[in-house]
Amino acid sequence: MTPTWHSRDELPRILNELGLLGHGVEVGSQRGLFARHIRKEWRGEHLTCVDPWAPHDGYAETKEQHEECLGEFMRNMGSLGMPGTWSCLRKGSIQGAFDVARYAKRLDFVYIDAAHDYRSVRADIMAWLPLVRSGGILAGHDWILDGWLVDGNPFVAFASREEALAAAGRSQVHEFGVRAAVADVLGLLDGYSLSVTSPAKDGGYQSWLVVKP
Repeated sequence: MTPTWHSRDELPRILNELGLLGHGVEVGSQRGLFARHIRKEWRGEHLTCVDPWAPHDGYAETKEQHEECLGEFMRNMGSLGMPGTWSCLRKGSIQGAFDVARYAKRLDFVYIDAAHDYRSVRADIMAWLPLVRSGGILAGHDWILDGWLVDGNPFVAFASREEALAAAGRSQVHEFGVRAAVADVLGLLDGYSLSVTSPAKDGGYQSWLVVKP
C-alpha cells in the first residue's frame, strides 16, 4: 500500500514505519538541509548524498558558489555528530548510480532532487529505480507544473524561457518536467501507485513517492 504524506518532512517517518532501515540515497543535496533532516529522524543504517557540487547547464551558480554549498553541507551534516552513518559522493546522478551499485546492497529508498528538466528526471528515474529493492521507496522533489517557471513561484508555468524571463524580474528561471517524466516512466510499469504531498506544504514545491512492487 502506498503511504499518504502531506510534506516531504514526513519521509523519515514513513521509512521508519515501513521498516526501510538499510541504505538510502538522496540525489541532489546542495546545502544538506533536507539530508540533515532525513539523517536525524531516520533510523536507517546509512545515507549516501550524491551531488557533483559543480556548475550545471541551465543553472547560474559558479564553481565558487558550489564549493560554498559543499562546505555548508559538510557543516550541516557534521553537526549531527553521527559519523559513519552518512557519506557524500561527489558525482552526477547517473555516475553516482553506477558507483553506488558497486558497493551497496539493494537500496531501501532513493529521493531525487537533482536537475528538474524532463530528460534529466527521466534519466535519473531509469538509473536509480533498478537499485531500489522490492518494497522500497523511490521519491522526488518538485512535483510542480511542467514548463518554464520563475524561481520561488511553483504555481505559474510558461511555455518558453523567453516568456518566463519576461516575468522574472531579477529572479532566475528554470525548466521543469518532473510530472511528465514520472508519468512516462512509472506510468508504463505495472503495480506503481503515486502519492503526492499537499500543495499547501513545502512552499508549494510538492514531492512524489512510489513503492516498488
